[in-house]
Parts: sequence; structure tokens; C-alpha cells
Amino acid sequence: MPDKKAVKRVLGEIEKLSENLRELDKDDRKKVAKPLKKLLLAYAAGDGDEKFDDLLFDAAVDKVFDFLADEIF
Repeated sequence: MPDKKAVKRVLGEIEKLSENLRELDKDDRKKVAKPLKKLLLAYAAGDGDEKFDDLLFDAAVDKVFDFLADEIF
């Protein structure tokens, strides 16, 4: 399990990504949605990692859904 500093750093990066995504117009958001989905699915599948870290994946998915909910509502 990663240490607390690593988790905090990753959560910060997710927040930065969320801010960057908010700056895009609707068409550009569609262009980045597919690569982002592929990244999350690869991470969930454990590609390149010995074991899947539920905490970090849940944080990433929560941020994505928060962004999508903000855009829809």
C-alpha cells in the first residue's frame, strides 16, 4: 500500500486534471474522455502494477463522476 504522501500527491494530480478538464469546451472534452476512460480501465485491470489499489482507483473514479455530474447538472 502506498504511503500517505503518495496518496496525497496522486489526489492532488487528480484535482489538477479535474481543473484542466473544466477548461475544455464540450467538443474537446469528448476527445479526452476516451483516453481517460482507457486509463482508468487499464488501472482497474492492474495493467503494469502487481496489485490493484482500491483507494486510489476509487478516488480517481469519484473525481471523474464529480466532473461529469457538474457538467450534466
